[in-house]
Amino acid sequence: MTTTATMHPATRTLRMMRFELTMIVRQRVTLLTMVFAPAFVMIFPILAQPETTEQWAQIAAPMCILALLFSVYVTSASVVTARRETQLFKRLRTSELAPPQMLSAIAGPLILIGTIQGLIVLGGCLALGAPFPEQPGYVALALLGTAVLAVAAGVATGSIAPSIERVQWTVMPLIILGAVGANLVLQPLEEMQGRLVSAIPFASLTSLLARGMGASEDVIAQGALTALPPVVSALLITALWTWIAVSIARKRWRWEPRS
Repeated sequence: MTTTATMHPATRTLRMMRFELTMIVRQRVTLLTMVFAPAFVMIFPILAQPETTEQWAQIAAPMCILALLFSVYVTSASVVTARRETQLFKRLRTSELAPPQMLSAIAGPLILIGTIQGLIVLGGCLALGAPFPEQPGYVALALLGTAVLAVAAGVATGSIAPSIERVQWTVMPLIILGAVGANLVLQPLEEMQGRLVSAIPFASLTSLLARGMGASEDVIAQGALTALPPVVSALLITALWTWIAVSIARKRWRWEPRS
């Protein structure tokens, strides 16, 4: 007979993932954020009415980043803060779930939801007349990388936020910075300015997504941080920011409420 004591760690993690997914669906505010973020950003192509491939890439790429920032990033920060303030983390710490398994159970569903949201936004653009992406692999990597970085940043922000009431203010600086970077990186900036913009979180992923949708180099900020191909450079920058977010989370993590 299989018992919790003999259950494989992966099985326990999957069960916790299902629990977290159920909790996300049951929380009305979180669910509405997840649903309405993709719907909200679809206003931009409806108003702008892009026609060329480059115009679609310049609109759709930042749209996907913004959708994931407003949904996955904010939800991750809110979930971590709420679980801590309600002492759920403290109770789970006494269970057989190791801390990495607990965080994986939180991150897994959010990464999946974020990737699906990005695909929904792109599907909406296709329905409005956008051309099919020229490099689907770039698009998939950009969406997955954005979801992973958004979750990591959300966990870091949640570990800093003093309370669930103030977490909405704690997430604002990165949302503003990410939105600015996502739009500036698709402007014909000079080399030095392009390098600075490319270093902003989510900016390199925006340019990678735009390239996947067929944008030419003329509409992307010039000046790469590395001499590597754009896809490798974008993934390295994303990995660096993810490492920074994880380091902040580990340093500031608490199992009990901050108040």
